[in-house]
Amino acid sequence: MIEVNCVGESFEIGFEHGTKAAPQIASTISFYADLFQKKCHLSWKQACSKANGFAPHIHENYPHLEIEMQGIAQGAGVAYEEILALNVRSELFFGAALDGCTALSWKTGATCYLAQNWDWMVEQKPNLVLLRLVQKNKPTIQMVTEAGMIGKIGLNSAGIGLCVNAIRCAGSDVNRTPIHIMWRVILESTSIAAAVEAINAHGCGGACHMLIGDQSGSIGVEVTHRTIKYLQPDDKDRIFHSNHMLESHPGTDMLWVNDSLSRVKRIRQLADKLQDDVTQDSLQKFLCDEENYPCSINRDQRGESDAASIFSITMDLGKIEAKVLLGRPNKPEKTYVLRPRTLS
Repeated sequence: MIEVNCVGESFEIGFEHGTKAAPQIASTISFYADLFQKKCHLSWKQACSKANGFAPHIHENYPHLEIEMQGIAQGAGVAYEEILALNVRSELFFGAALDGCTALSWKTGATCYLAQNWDWMVEQKPNLVLLRLVQKNKPTIQMVTEAGMIGKIGLNSAGIGLCVNAIRCAGSDVNRTPIHIMWRVILESTSIAAAVEAINAHGCGGACHMLIGDQSGSIGVEVTHRTIKYLQPDDKDRIFHSNHMLESHPGTDMLWVNDSLSRVKRIRQLADKLQDDVTQDSLQKFLCDEENYPCSINRDQRGESDAASIFSITMDLGKIEAKVLLGRPNKPEKTYVLRPRTLS
């Protein structure tokens, strides 16, 4: 996983991302072009054309992110529409995507922990980027994302952390914010309340669950292209989620991921059995669990499973730091420590 540090105005940040990750962006485009064809019978040209439907909403509401994506495109030597297509890929799949994960938050004592595995096809692992963004008048962000995508999983120097779960739900809305764009907006927020306000302002163009936390606690937000529902922590200040909706979302067509039910049940069981103190290490052990292998919390891409746990992340939002393990969490290939408050 390459590390890319971006500092400056929106175009400068994008250009740095695009230039330094150009090979990975080209490979990501190739990966999704193939996947769109297989899953949706869309050529890459058709996918880019459909992505343009979201361009007016982004231009009107997030001009700095439009400029950043233009910078990525120029730096990588590709068309803006291709970068846009990557950033609206979840909406373009119309519920056909198979990516997912298992996530939890746990408030204890003076801190709150967030943790998750990110499950996706192993072919995309070489195209992951550890992105650090230093922007004027905004929190510094550190996130793990796919090359060319401006929002995903991570935390910021204001102490806001974000974990996400993909949800298979048919339909999208070009007049709402694409979920990868919304994830970036959340990581630019300075409080949970500000993140929730941003979600409420425009809604989301596709479906997902967002687990948003800071030192004081967390909230879960389930969205579709039509609905927004909020999840509060249980009586032990915990939230658990996988790849199905826990709340009812009328008027939407959910496409179930069969093992999602067992994974969210299993991670709750592991949390209930914990005898030791809650720490990043104890949560990391949950993410290594292989019950119901290969469709386990610690997923493997074999047999009936179309994806594997590509990386895991645990966040201590009191310390404002995170640990990322690249690869399946029981066999990590490399460990990264994220400290967005520490400028290098």
